Amino acid sequence: MQHFEGDGVMFACAPALLAASSAALASITIVNPGAESGTTGWTNVTGTLVSDTCLDPTEYPPHSGSYAFRLGDTATYEGYQDVTLPAALHSLIDAGSLLLRLTWWESYLNDSAADTGRIGVTFRDTGGATISTFPGSNAVGVTTGWRAQHTFVLFPANTRSIRLHMYGLRGLGIELNYYIDDIVAAAKVQTYSADLTITNPGAESGVTGWTNVTGTLVSGVFNGAGEPGPHSGLNCFRLGASSTYEGYQDVSVSSRATAIDSGNAAVALTWWQAGWASDSDSGAMAIAFLNGSNVEIGRQTAVQIDNDTWLQRNISAKIPAGTKTLRLIMLGTRVSAGTNLNAYIDDVSAKIIEYTP
Repeated sequence: MQHFEGDGVMFACAPALLAASSAALASITIVNPGAESGTTGWTNVTGTLVSDTCLDPTEYPPHSGSYAFRLGDTATYEGYQDVTLPAALHSLIDAGSLLLRLTWWESYLNDSAADTGRIGVTFRDTGGATISTFPGSNAVGVTTGWRAQHTFVLFPANTRSIRLHMYGLRGLGIELNYYIDDIVAAAKVQTYSADLTITNPGAESGVTGWTNVTGTLVSGVFNGAGEPGPHSGLNCFRLGASSTYEGYQDVSVSSRATAIDSGNAAVALTWWQAGWASDSDSGAMAIAFLNGSNVEIGRQTAVQIDNDTWLQRNISAKIPAGTKTLRLIMLGTRVSAGTNLNAYIDDVSAKIIEYTP
């Protein structure tokens, strides 16, 4: 099975805010960001991108305009666009203070929940060589219209262009019914960045800090035949022995309320995930946003995947105004026969990021 995950780029702590306002920052221009000019500007690697009117009864109308991108008619899709960065941004990039905020809208057929997609970014130098890649995370579409997706990542020094990638994975049927519309890339000055404190992020203290909702989280070595062993340290988490697992840990972000309520804060969650070689059990993580009454006001969820060896995964999201607590959630589903849910998670980390409007 092919999966679209890979090594993520960790967010570096930002220096003090440089003397630059967002109004002075040069814009990042994407050619044909919403499929209104067919597929102009985009190059296919695997499969064929489609500019779709979304007139099928089970489709939602485009998010805006008359067209949206559909990720083709093959089992997988990959395509890209290269975007040269304005010279006015170079000094901020090289100072380590400039953040890429990438936003797009996603949806899929309202009678299906199987197809997934994502947008990733490759950072390139003057000669077009890769500096680093932020792969993003496959998202499951929504069945109530369109949903905004966000990626926040610091530009590596010497970045002079970015390659935007669209990826899709078909779950059922003959079409890849994952839709993307209205892609926007913006440069933001990062004003604050800090690691969030997670209790027992790598199972070294058993399951301390994590609360079960469905099933029972387990901490152990798990280095038997077909098992991955810990990614680091002496232990890792296994997502229990039930048909499904859900568990969480709450992390307060109330001290950053000013930036959150002004709409200028994001969170990046990174973890390592593995599986048992002979089965197809799947796992993932999610972020839920809770207000001061512990009511959920939003959520960002990575698609559950089955991967045998350790793989770094990541999701990022804008933090909704009113959020006081981030709920970091582990999710798993037993697919194969047996009694254990053989999805493993280790080395969970999260970072809060603030940026200029």
